[in-house]
Amino acid sequence: MNTRLLLALGVAVLALSTGGCPICPEGSPNLAVVRIDYEIIETTSATSGTVRVTGVITNSGTSTYDSGAGQQSIQLYEGSNLQQAPVAQTDFEDLAAGATLTVTYETEWSTSNEFIPDYYVLLINLDPDLHLDGNEANDECPATDNLLSRPGSEVNDLPGWGS
Repeated sequence: MNTRLLLALGVAVLALSTGGCPICPEGSPNLAVVRIDYEIIETTSATSGTVRVTGVITNSGTSTYDSGAGQQSIQLYEGSNLQQAPVAQTDFEDLAAGATLTVTYETEWSTSNEFIPDYYVLLINLDPDLHLDGNEANDECPATDNLLSRPGSEVNDLPGWGS
């Protein structure tokens, strides 16, 4: 499955699981994936070391996202065209307007390995019935910005290898 198809399917699933939220009410919270960062934190040779993958989300809405425990998390997946697996998760309940949250994962890396992950995916995982629980403070909208993918090959381009 290619990354674009994965993203399209993920957005469709997120839109369905959050009620679709076709029109966002003014003042609603908006949990949004911002970026996936790669950083070399240690080198053991010119081509290998430890890499940190960090996913960042924010509440870009104008009100606090206020929800209960176990209803949402940030998840980071590592994947290839054959499979993907969750590698890190951050659970949370509330997120003030303008605030950010992160999820991190550290992995051993070798730029000479031909079987590096094809991509990393960061997603905001929401309980499917959030829009039905009567709590407008957790009616996050829109769901279309809750997923991001970044090629794993970009880790090989980081400055610091070969030093």
